[in-house]
Amino acid sequence: MSCANCNKVFIEKPNNSGYYRYSLENSLPCGDESARNILVNITGSQLTPVPNKRQGQFLCPECWSKLNDTAKYQKAKRKSSKSLFTKWDHIITAIRARQYRRAIKGLYGATKGSKRSFIEVTKDIVRKEISELLHSDTGNSFPLFQKVNIPNLESFSWDEALTKLQYSCPLLYNALKGAMTTKQCENSLVKGKYVNLKPKIGTVAALILHSKAPRKASFLPTLFSIQFWRGGLKRKLIKQLAHTGICKGYDTTLAAVDNISSDFDSAAVVCKEKIEGQFRNAPIAELLQHEAANPDLRIAMAATMQNIEDEIVEPSSSTENTKNDNLDDNLDDTIPYGLGESDSDDGGDHEILEESSDDSNVIPSDEDLSLSDEDIAEIESGHEEVEQEIAHPGFTMCWDNVGKKVTTRNPSEDKKNVYLNMALGYIGVNRVQTTHLDWEVNGELKKAVNLSPVFLFPTLKTLKIWKIE
Repeated sequence: MSCANCNKVFIEKPNNSGYYRYSLENSLPCGDESARNILVNITGSQLTPVPNKRQGQFLCPECWSKLNDTAKYQKAKRKSSKSLFTKWDHIITAIRARQYRRAIKGLYGATKGSKRSFIEVTKDIVRKEISELLHSDTGNSFPLFQKVNIPNLESFSWDEALTKLQYSCPLLYNALKGAMTTKQCENSLVKGKYVNLKPKIGTVAALILHSKAPRKASFLPTLFSIQFWRGGLKRKLIKQLAHTGICKGYDTTLAAVDNISSDFDSAAVVCKEKIEGQFRNAPIAELLQHEAANPDLRIAMAATMQNIEDEIVEPSSSTENTKNDNLDDNLDDTIPYGLGESDSDDGGDHEILEESSDDSNVIPSDEDLSLSDEDIAEIESGHEEVEQEIAHPGFTMCWDNVGKKVTTRNPSEDKKNVYLNMALGYIGVNRVQTTHLDWEVNGELKKAVNLSPVFLFPTLKTLKIWKIE
């Protein structure tokens, strides 16, 4: 007996128990159909069935294995064709029903080609969003594109930065948000109870923009560089981190530090100019009433108001000499503004302060002083304008010495370790009014020596308030 396919003689089993052969009426291992039906589907030829499989045809083990592999391949092919048709059919149905999320999800996983095309389109969209942000007019006001200075640092907000990033680059923003959040914290951007994800998303976006435009999008890397420098990070390590895009180089970091510290005293200068302006704008007529009784007032006015000698002149020598005597006692260590040393060697303080009685700028006495109604109304209106402005309480300046030892890498006779001596200063606005005080000592105004020590130390209530602040 031989195989119906290859005419190979069947091998007899041991002990005359039969032959190694398979009937066409048997089912293949890959399915429930008989081998005869599978051959009919493959070859298209009709095979006459037999009532008894012993009377039918047989295949050798090699041909039986090949037939099984062929049937397995045909089954997988039919299943793949049917599945592929179903995926595209579902995608088209979802698009017609405007279920775009379902359609895009199906398109992404339909085939390898569709997945690759989807990734390419996404990449092009993100690249276009970043390019438009860098070259648009609104990009100049983007928080991550601004310069590193004190006003920008005070006004910087991650909420504003992420809001503008979402408006300009929606696909990039949502991709970063999806990578760092879960569905539970997607809206709040808070992981757990305390972890705020806004700085993390903003930092990654800033580094992406910095890699695209290193000069324009250098706000956050420059800020990191300054913080690394303030923390004492070595020059070599800063250079290594600069290659990753996290921070700037060492030289750029020093330039940024100099840029920030260039206007470090702006707040102090503004405070000083405000106090000087309030003194200059004070009504001089009101101060003149107290000048005779308070010689120190003349010194304060001369020191704070420029060209005061053109507006207020000392009385002539015909007045009482007691005023000059009192003024001499207060001029031991202080020289008023506009009063210099005499050219003559034998000139005294009295000769400096005395002026000619014929001087046209001498202010007449109270008896000869007469003002018109218009002058009085002008003085009163000016006084009301000054009172409307809140007087600055003044400030106190504090100084401290700061030193830093600089170690030379390769010391020699010319290059040695040096110690830098620097000064650290700051001002604090006074809580107690120290400017625009009354010059008259009345019942409400007391001298410091007459105050109780209780007023000189903070109370328990004040200490609690300081502790809370």
